Amino acid sequence: MKFVISSMWVDSFSLTRTTEKTSDGKEFTMSIDTAVDYNTKDKRSFRLALSLKLIKNEKFIFNATQMAVVKFDRDMSETDAHEELATAIVVNTLYPYVRAFTIATTRLAGYNNINLPVVIAE
Repeated sequence: MKFVISSMWVDSFSLTRTTEKTSDGKEFTMSIDTAVDYNTKDKRSFRLALSLKLIKNEKFIFNATQMAVVKFDRDMSETDAHEELATAIVVNTLYPYVRAFTIATTRLAGYNNINLPVVIAE
């Protein structure tokens, strides 16, 4: 099944100072969540969301949500769309963009030498 990304944007982000320690005591913790929203009127378009949370031990909490609209070449049921847009595809498509945004934003805020891992989901 073919699809194209018709638009992509950072929907929201926040960077706040914190004195909290990471739950595991490491310098950084990161979590990623994904979602697919089904459009009942246009059964070819679906909205993808990837939310990233990065915590630097006792320094900051960074949250960002990257959104994209995906268009298929034919009408899709919600089940079919979820199967086609499995979590690995969402992560591999959107993560590089939210990763670059996170690195640039934290650097502009004065937190230098922040580098996030390259993630390839399977």
